[in-house]
Amino acid sequence: MSDRVRVLRVIEYVGEREWVEYTVARSIHGVKTVPRGEIRAATIGAYPEMLSNLVEDERSEARGDD
Repeated sequence: MSDRVRVLRVIEYVGEREWVEYTVARSIHGVKTVPRGEIRAATIGAYPEMLSNLVEDERSEARGDD
């Protein structure tokens, strides 16, 4: 007889918006039953959270802004 256990994992996706949205769309959502257990997934926080604008970041780097 085997113990029934649980592991809670948090995964963060950081990158260009198109890639993040594509990757998250292909991820597990809700509950997925697999042969030996279940996988539950949920999104935490607002989606997507804007971290920066790549064009503005590139301009700042070109100007030498810190």
